[in-house]
Amino acid sequence: MTDTVEAQASLEAILKDEIINMYQEVAENPEGEFHFYHGRPAAEMFGYRADRLSRAPAASVASFAGVGNPHERSEMQPGETVLDLGSGAGLDAIIASWAVGPSGKVIGIDLTRVRSAVVPEFQFRKGDTQNSAEAFGVKAVMMTALKPAD
Repeated sequence: MTDTVEAQASLEAILKDEIINMYQEVAENPEGEFHFYHGRPAAEMFGYRADRLSRAPAASVASFAGVGNPHERSEMQPGETVLDLGSGAGLDAIIASWAVGPSGKVIGIDLTRVRSAVVPEFQFRKGDTQNSAEAFGVKAVMMTALKPAD
């Protein structure tokens, strides 16, 4: 390996650890001060419906640190399988589980160890989202809060 490649790998590892620690802190201390919007106010800014936020576990709402609202542009159907990459405390995965119902499945993958709620259709797996969906046995709907390029 060249010095540049080794330096980049080292920097990536440091950044990844810092990101994990930051989101872990949001989950464990949602009332804390952070450099980004989080919790129910952030979810409301992204247009999450009040009835969904009220129905979801309070810990999942308080720990929300998402970057968008995938539910307003997705058309998840009963029976589908959804892969939520970067699921954090699970708010999006929980809402998705309501859409896919008991015949569907939601798999949340996140680097952090936090998962604030368990619902039958929601499976949590600690892992790196850089791994392919096939590594998790999923070949279905993938969900992200990031808007696709036009």
